[in-house]
Amino acid sequence: NGILQHLNELQVVLNEKKVTIALISETHLTKTSTLKIPGFDIIRADHQDGTAHGGSALLISNKIDHAPLPPYLSTNIQAASTSITINSVTISISSCYFPPGRPFPSAELGNLVQSLSYTYIIGADFNAKHQTWSRSTNTRGRTLQNFISLNHLKVIASLSPTYWPSHINRHPDTLDFFITNLPNRFSTEIINLNDPASDHTPVLLQIGAHPSLKKSRPTITPGTTNWNKFKDTISNKTTLNIKLKSITDVDQAIAKLTDDIQKAALDSSTQNPPYSQTLNLSPELRRLIAEKRRARSKWQHTHYPADKIKYNFLSNKLKSLLKTHKTNLYKSHIQNLSFSNGSIWRKTKSILRIKDSPPPIRRPDNSLAFSDKEKADILAEELSGVFKPHLIPTPALHMSTVMNTLQSTLPMALPAKPTSP
Repeated sequence: NGILQHLNELQVVLNEKKVTIALISETHLTKTSTLKIPGFDIIRADHQDGTAHGGSALLISNKIDHAPLPPYLSTNIQAASTSITINSVTISISSCYFPPGRPFPSAELGNLVQSLSYTYIIGADFNAKHQTWSRSTNTRGRTLQNFISLNHLKVIASLSPTYWPSHINRHPDTLDFFITNLPNRFSTEIINLNDPASDHTPVLLQIGAHPSLKKSRPTITPGTTNWNKFKDTISNKTTLNIKLKSITDVDQAIAKLTDDIQKAALDSSTQNPPYSQTLNLSPELRRLIAEKRRARSKWQHTHYPADKIKYNFLSNKLKSLLKTHKTNLYKSHIQNLSFSNGSIWRKTKSILRIKDSPPPIRRPDNSLAFSDKEKADILAEELSGVFKPHLIPTPALHMSTVMNTLQSTLPMALPAKPTSP
């Protein structure tokens, strides 16, 4: 039913499992759909026909340094991708959806791979079966397996099924997995999860490495600053009766003033506590989540209609209570806003702000630039071609006047003040 139908449950799982990157298939979003999750940057690849079906999304923690890549959109593949650095290795991560009911698009998958960095991870609902990762094999699976073999890729799939059909004539199978060319020094572990509610079971891939985080903006006033205290501190420390007779005197005075400003700013600032994304769930909600997981596990093993009814009841009840819980939290947050501390203006600014993802920087051959040096060189070359001196003809008489003025000797004394008899 799309990501918006399970958004509250998804947020609970992201917080509970401490997920930093989430790959979502079949988002069912359009250009008019709004998707926001606190603490995450969202990269979307909605279906190109503009209707609410198919599509994919990539959710990445806003603490991780990453470079979004252009979405790959076709009737056979919708892919949302970004590039990150893990243990000094540039890795592209792509969230894809491959619609069923047609031949597997291995040629288009090859085009997608060409748009990624040398090392990549592709996670998707491939809708393809092969005994390498599934309990059975079909034509789409054979085509995908040939692509994997030709490109020397690895398959990372869970041992238990990820697709649980409600139809009694269909069997559970594994359709959701990862293909990658990660170096062997990266350890990986994959497990199945039971949330959120869907006919597909989410899988959690854990990689034994650490991604590069965004560098915090350098500032001498971290947190909240008491500017009255800053003013008093600077006034007490600053002295004007200092000699400025030589270059050394001036340099020392500048160094002392700079040091005084930095120390006064730090002493006048209070560090804000780190923002936590943890959801404060009530004991009732936590108990209901546990009951729903048990009911789902039981239905997946028995497929009894009574177990399915109980599971659906608990899922709908949990969805309703999570929606009410989220609404109450937002109401409480809005009611606590105030004019006195400026919180209401900051909230208004954050709501009205539209943050666009910057386009990737490309080389002249249209390939992506990944390293900081490559990006700096491309920007320098572009700016050097844009900012050139204007060839404006200058009158010779005007230039002669300017040069004579510059070359004339300075007067030895100030001009005499005008007097009257």
